[in-house]
Amino acid sequence: MKKNILIVIDKLDYHGASINGPARYYSWLLKEIDKEKFNIWFCSLRKKGPSHELFAGSNMLYLGHHKYYPFSFFSIINIIKKYNIELLHLSGYASATFGRLAALYTKTPVIIQEHWVDPDFGGIIKLVEKMLSGVTTYAIAISEISKEFLIKQKGIPEEKVRIIKNGIPLNKFNIASKQSGLELKKNLGLDLSKKVVGIVGMLHENKGHLLFIRAAAQVIKAYGEEVYFVIVGEGDLREKLVAEILTEGIQKQVLLIGQQADMPAVLQMLDIFTICSYVESASLSLMEAMASGIPIVTTDCGGPGEMIRSGENGLVVPVGDSKAIADGLIALLGDDEYCTNLGEQARNDSFKYDIRRVAREFENIYDDVI
Repeated sequence: MKKNILIVIDKLDYHGASINGPARYYSWLLKEIDKEKFNIWFCSLRKKGPSHELFAGSNMLYLGHHKYYPFSFFSIINIIKKYNIELLHLSGYASATFGRLAALYTKTPVIIQEHWVDPDFGGIIKLVEKMLSGVTTYAIAISEISKEFLIKQKGIPEEKVRIIKNGIPLNKFNIASKQSGLELKKNLGLDLSKKVVGIVGMLHENKGHLLFIRAAAQVIKAYGEEVYFVIVGEGDLREKLVAEILTEGIQKQVLLIGQQADMPAVLQMLDIFTICSYVESASLSLMEAMASGIPIVTTDCGGPGEMIRSGENGLVVPVGDSKAIADGLIALLGDDEYCTNLGEQARNDSFKYDIRRVAREFENIYDDVI
């Protein structure tokens, strides 16, 4: 008999970005979970948004509530009863709070999954999390830094924490052709002879786009117009980034190209991939870049520092330092052989980040709990 699982997330659309990490991750995971063994319902506390297009064929539920709407508790109880749910899988502050209260009421086992290490975590949320830690059957961390966050900040006993590292559909990225990248480069009106440095992610303060722009200005002083910098993504920070580019006077070399449907082609267009974030748990875009065989410069912002060994499969630089980012980029732009070696090692290391492996690990957890 199939086992009935309810996955609940706070929301799928973040900070003006309709296609983002959590939405992509769960859309991939739902496709890989064994449908012969599990019935999965996926519920967002918010209303349906643009990210819904990623979930074709999945059992989707949208409550249409705001973040701390107290009656979400009753809605989750009703879903548990309607679909005979045997396990709750919760992600996000609100879903983990109301979901665990519903689990307590219905005596349903529950796992929570931590995708984000919040540097501002504290206050009443911290108190509530510690009160509900006893209701938690297991807590899933996606990296060592998120495991530490679960234990120290959320009060989850270490014996209840399991690490299931993030994954991506590797075959979408490690077989993409350089030709697809050249075609995109041409379609964007870029000079095919010039190199391209890119950053991918929603336009949010934490992602460090302003650092990227300031590093770009420093690199352009050294390389002139021989290199482009592209910002891939959408979000609330766009106007601020445009203003910064104009202030630096580098609008011919730094381009905001918005959300792109063909991410494998985007990555094949890049000569260097960057992460400039202040905090990351386990970046999907980093895994995608690794699978694409691209040399990487990342800040030491948490999860990426667990994945990149500086000088072996990428470069790791200090957080918040645009000069360090620029120095790393200049070192790679001036050494094609070094870039090739870093990219090849990153691709080799990427095979551990397979979404099919993630699905099997969750299936084992589901079986264990139920």
